[in-house]
Order: sequence, then C-alpha cells, then structure tokens
Amino acid sequence: MSQALNSVIESLNTLSLEEKHQLWQILESAILQAEAEKINNSRQVKSALSLEQSAPAIQEFMQLSQSGRSLNFLYNEPDLYPITDGELK
Repeated sequence: MSQALNSVIESLNTLSLEEKHQLWQILESAILQAEAEKINNSRQVKSALSLEQSAPAIQEFMQLSQSGRSLNFLYNEPDLYPITDGELK
C-alpha cells in the first residue's frame, strides 16, 4: 500500500465508533447523491438525443417548401433591392 493510504487507515483507526458511524453516513450520502446525479445526467443526455433525432433537418424543410405550393407566391414578388445593395464600393 502507498504511504498516503496507510496514513488514512491509521487516521481512521483513531476515530471513535460514533465518528466512524458519522463518516459512514456522510460517505453513503455522497455515493447516493453521485448515483442520482449520474442517473439524472443520463436521462438528460437521452432526452437531448431523442430531441435531436426527432427534429426535422433543414433539408427536410427545404424539400417540403419546394414540393408544396405554400411559398409559390414568392416567385411573383418583384425584386425590391438590387444585388449590389449593402455591398461596400
């Protein structure tokens, strides 16, 4: 065993039974909290992944707008601005 581990074990041996019990409760609580956070993070990741998979891609919107007739009115709109509008000379 390493020097640090031996030092920790020696320190634990000096604790009273009540102090060991308190330390055990603290460690158990920390482990349960870490497990709960891990489960929660896992759920959030799964939720984010399912949203990403279910969201339609831009290409799907483009195909839908081209195949549908709802945006056909834009073909008859006059060009209000010249191509050079907004460019620096």
